Amino acid sequence: MMVMVVVGILGTFALPAYSDYQRQAQLPEAFNGLAEFRLRMEHYFQDNNRFGNSAGNACADDPSAAAWNDFAPRGAHSFNYRCTVQADQAGYVIVASGKAGSAVAGYTFTIDHLARHGTLQFRGQAVNESCWLTSQASC
Repeated sequence: MMVMVVVGILGTFALPAYSDYQRQAQLPEAFNGLAEFRLRMEHYFQDNNRFGNSAGNACADDPSAAAWNDFAPRGAHSFNYRCTVQADQAGYVIVASGKAGSAVAGYTFTIDHLARHGTLQFRGQAVNESCWLTSQASC
């Protein structure tokens, strides 16, 4: 009986701590992925003088864009990435959203052409912060 109590107490504290540890370990994937994606967008701009395809309706990572377009970070396990380009193709926003079922579901981060970081969703709650939140709900 005493063993059951000890296991119950450990489970009460250990499981949330382990879940938080998993989440903290997966967040850098988004930050590194966004930085890598942004770098590729900047290289594309240097070669093409625009961030989007020639029609002006999609980011350079779209299959309709010329040249190399595999911009999404390789080996992305926990986040999905998407990009939107401004109508004048002078800017963009890249979004990393935590995949459903992962420890980072409910987290959404952004970066734009001026390297401004943002958090749109943190721990499942909508936020609008001008930094990448990791453990606190404000910058």
